[in-house]
Amino acid sequence: MLSTVWKVDAADVRARVAPYLPDGVRPVAVGGRSFVLTAFVRYEPGSVLSYDELLVAVVTRRGLKPVTTIPQIWVDSPASVAGGRTLWGIPKHLATFEQSWGPTITGAATADGVPIAAVRATQGLRLPGWRRVPLPNAHRLDGRTTFADVQALGRLHLARADWQIPADSPLAWITRGEASLSLALRDMTIRFGPSERVVSA
Repeated sequence: MLSTVWKVDAADVRARVAPYLPDGVRPVAVGGRSFVLTAFVRYEPGSVLSYDELLVAVVTRRGLKPVTTIPQIWVDSPASVAGGRTLWGIPKHLATFEQSWGPTITGAATADGVPIAAVRATQGLRLPGWRRVPLPNAHRLDGRTTFADVQALGRLHLARADWQIPADSPLAWITRGEASLSLALRDMTIRFGPSERVVSA
C-alpha cells in the first residue's frame, strides 16, 4: 500500500462523504480542514482475492473512536466489487490499473476511459520492526450500515509521492487540499472482521 494524507477543506470533505456516513459518524476536522487518505494497493496471490485498488478514505469518528469511511474506491476485480459492497458496505467500482512496486512505486487508474489518478513515489527510510495499523471502517450503503474491524500489518517506509489527478477526475476535489505525509506499507497483511451490520428502516 502506498498512501498519502491530505488536509482538505472540511466542507468539501463533508459533501463527498455524507452519503456514506452512518448515523453518529462524523469527519474529524481541525482548523476547518479534514484528513483524507489516497492509496494505491496491490493484493498479491495468496490473498483471498488478487487485485489492484485505488481508494479514498476519510478520517472519521464514531463518538470518540477514530474510524475511516471510504466514499470513493476502484478495483479491477468484479468479485472484489461484489464482496466489498455486500460484506463491508464499501462502494467499490471497476477500473483499469497499471502498477509497479520496486524501490520506485508507480500507479495509475482509469475508469470508462477517464484517468482517475496516477502516482510516482520514491520509497525512503524503513521504520524498525513490523507495524500494526488499525483501520476500522464505518459505512452506509444501500440502506445498510456496516462497522468493520480492519487491521493491517507490514513494514512501514517513509515515502515521497507525486500525485497526478486530472481536472476532470472524480478525485479532482482532493487537489484543492494539501498533500502531506506519504507512507509505503510493504509485505502487508490485512484482516477484515468481525463486522456489525444494521439494516435501516
